[in-house]
Amino acid sequence: MNGSQSNTRQASDKYPTSSPFILSLILIIGGQQRSTKDLLVAMNLKDRENFMEKYLSPAIREGFIAMLYPDSLRHPRQKYLLTPKGLAIYNSKHEVPFSK
Repeated sequence: MNGSQSNTRQASDKYPTSSPFILSLILIIGGQQRSTKDLLVAMNLKDRENFMEKYLSPAIREGFIAMLYPDSLRHPRQKYLLTPKGLAIYNSKHEVPFSK
């Protein structure tokens, strides 16, 4: 096993997601700040309530995603971004193995 595979496994083991919904959301957000509308479009979802219940709220609760305006849930420019914990998962899924 090479070093990058070991690092990938370590990040995944250190921050396991409880849901494939959360993992897909992490992969969509990446290093960007995204609005709810942007996320719905990117994930090809239409039901905002279902999205909030199954994807966004659990991801925030588990510390993978943060709000740009945490003190104002309905801020008109509210966006979501990955926390260091979410970025660790994102980066572990996007590592490119080193070649010799």
